[in-house]
Amino acid sequence: GYPYFEEVFNQWKQRKASSEYIVSAFFSKWKEGWLGERLSNKLENCLMDDDEGIRTAAVKAIINQAPLDEVTLEKLANHVLDNSMVVRDIVMEAMEKFSREISLSETILAKFPRCLNDDSTRFRLWALQALDNQSIVPESILNQLQEYRFHEDRYTRRALWMLLHKKSCLANVTQEQLEDLLNHEIGDTRIAAMEALSKQPLLANTVLEKIVKLLEDTEDSVRIAALEALSKQSVLSSIVLDKLIEFLGDDKDDVRSAAAKALAKQSALSETSLNQIAKYLSSQDNELRIAALEALSGETFFPEAILAQLEKCLNEKNIDIQRAAVKAIRKQVSLPSSILGKLVDFLVVTGIWHEALETLSEQANLPDTALQILT
Repeated sequence: GYPYFEEVFNQWKQRKASSEYIVSAFFSKWKEGWLGERLSNKLENCLMDDDEGIRTAAVKAIINQAPLDEVTLEKLANHVLDNSMVVRDIVMEAMEKFSREISLSETILAKFPRCLNDDSTRFRLWALQALDNQSIVPESILNQLQEYRFHEDRYTRRALWMLLHKKSCLANVTQEQLEDLLNHEIGDTRIAAMEALSKQPLLANTVLEKIVKLLEDTEDSVRIAALEALSKQSVLSSIVLDKLIEFLGDDKDDVRSAAAKALAKQSALSETSLNQIAKYLSSQDNELRIAALEALSGETFFPEAILAQLEKCLNEKNIDIQRAAVKAIRKQVSLPSSILGKLVDFLVVTGIWHEALETLSEQANLPDTALQILT
């Protein structure tokens, strides 16, 4: 209780007790969630102690006293620049958590740009996430952040570019800068620029052409980012779609998957495009076939020839192929009876019944066998 803590603080003040003893005392009470104003004030004094263990224990105890007033928060925030990595980590993680729930003062936010000089990637990302969680970030702070746009760490660069774009710091005049960065020598900067640009649902053809060129990049991560950026566009030209279809045959799983997802988001592929994708359904490579099936999963209508190929996939013994085929036809509203019968059979098969049920629920007319199972 309070008398115990009062004695502990007196001993700490007079340096009659070891830091280990003080820390032990803090840890014995810090989870109680409320220490009272007098004790909280004393804990704040401990934040300035030379002993890392005492500062660490005090920080943890204060963080647990919720909610914190603005003055206490600002005192705590000073320690995102503490000379102890342990203390810095604890405080920054807490600031990121607080930033999701409340608006942090400009005084606190102004400390975060300097945190990008920290050696820890995790620490830097916490600082950027804390800023991202705020609905408004002062322009002066955003301007400071721009100095770090070419940070040596790839994850920090990407997070920073996304933050700057999201907070409207890269609008209008910086649009051209983003386009120029698509040709930057650092791959992760090219990726960050694409991610920022792809937030716009209708990019100019000149920008799309630059992104399409990056599909031939030497770095797989850049190629995948280009595919993901293109997938966010509501309308793509036949030339771009042909490129995406080509990448279904890539030898890298991640690239194939990204291409499939990009194609699946195009709701009305031409019959030519559909036939090009369908060619992969007869491949000996099951992963390639699954990628092709995923690419078809956004379509609401298939020609009979393609439906026949999909039915063959439903009759495969490989459950992954079967599941992917069910997902490919899930938006069809009028399936032939042979396929409906197969879907009914799947209703009692572990690992695929849920997809089969979803597909059957889209049908205008269900067979009696399906109705009997469902009811």
